Amino acid sequence: MARLELEAAVRDDSEIGSSAANRMRKDGVLPAVVYGLHRDSVAIKVNERDWDDLRRGMRGTAVIYLNVGSIEEPVLLKEIHRHPITWQPYNIDFLRVDLDKPIQVPVRVVVTAQPPELSVEEAFTQPTTEVLVECLPGEIPPVIELDASEVTMDTPLYVSDLDVGEKVTILTDPETAVATVVRAAQLIIEEEEEEEEEGLELAEGEEAPEGEEGEEGEAAEGEGDADEE
Repeated sequence: MARLELEAAVRDDSEIGSSAANRMRKDGVLPAVVYGLHRDSVAIKVNERDWDDLRRGMRGTAVIYLNVGSIEEPVLLKEIHRHPITWQPYNIDFLRVDLDKPIQVPVRVVVTAQPPELSVEEAFTQPTTEVLVECLPGEIPPVIELDASEVTMDTPLYVSDLDVGEKVTILTDPETAVATVVRAAQLIIEEEEEEEEEGLELAEGEEAPEGEEGEEGEAAEGEGDADEE
């Protein structure tokens, strides 16, 4: 994947707060914050079109080189705050990283091939969609690809079967199933149980969707170091 760069600028005092953020977004500018490495958080802004172009070039987890004036900051995308209805991004959190120190990050597992022939009583499942890895920031795999074409009911694939090379360590339990074939009836029962659990969570008072707690997500400022890996 090509080197990912994003131009940014520090926000001044007139560009802090909900009203100012709304004006910025109408002008095609997204508020953001960068924090981590035991340094002060900085309120910045990025061009929405530049951000969209960057996202199209990102396949998964990757280091972004954030150019803030004359300073280049290697960062990871920590969180995108989105409007709960339109799902449009309204604030972005970036986490600073030290390129010379290992970091722990989740990486998505992508199945590139499924079993070609299954009976009507069988169903392919991917119970694990991401794993936790540790490596230098520059060695983070965007995704981990998995060929599951040979999976059967008797031969599932586990985290231990994932190939990430020598420079990356997977921290997720190696005995965790990643790709399996189960009886179709069993899959239906599991899905129904998941829906029932989600319904109970909502009834008990599920947390508000991301982005409803604050207009900008500015609460991250000053607290970012606590999230640092």
